[in-house]
Amino acid sequence: MASLIIHLYVAQEYLKKHTEILNKEDFLKGSLAPDLEKEKVKAHYGKVTAKPILKDYLMDNGINNDFDKGYFIHLLTDLLFYNYLIDIDYQINKYGLNTWKKLLYDDYDIISTKYVEKLDVEIPECIQKYIVYKDKSLSLFQEEDLDKLVNNISNINIDKLILEIEENSDFNTIEYFKNMK
Repeated sequence: MASLIIHLYVAQEYLKKHTEILNKEDFLKGSLAPDLEKEKVKAHYGKVTAKPILKDYLMDNGINNDFDKGYFIHLLTDLLFYNYLIDIDYQINKYGLNTWKKLLYDDYDIISTKYVEKLDVEIPECIQKYIVYKDKSLSLFQEEDLDKLVNNISNINIDKLILEIEENSDFNTIEYFKNMK
């Protein structure tokens, strides 16, 4: 899962561009919800949190309100963060699982320090205890690349993407995202 600050920032940027989201508070709550669940893997609709299966979420839940849209954006962010931005399989192979986890969580703390200044929304009390701040250089990704990812996710039309996923049995979200540019 991408950090809670990353999820909050993606949700904020999405809301700036999508006026069809009427209940902003529910959307923000949905964008954080999967990481606040006790059973994180189950909440992410995949075998691991880094590889959510969007179609499974849609089949089990559907998109019925702004909370659901926020939840969907969360899962999409995790999928793209891990499999497009940092290429989790390559990184784990390169560093080993334990070193990779340490670098990742350090990067979360570093990006929290940088991104908290960019937030226009208040950090919900329920996530404040999870946020740690560090001031050093990122290891697994560059801030500019994360900014591009956030911008691209915030430009996605959720309804159009959902339609693509539902209509195409072999839909590949990573390829769809690569072709967006």
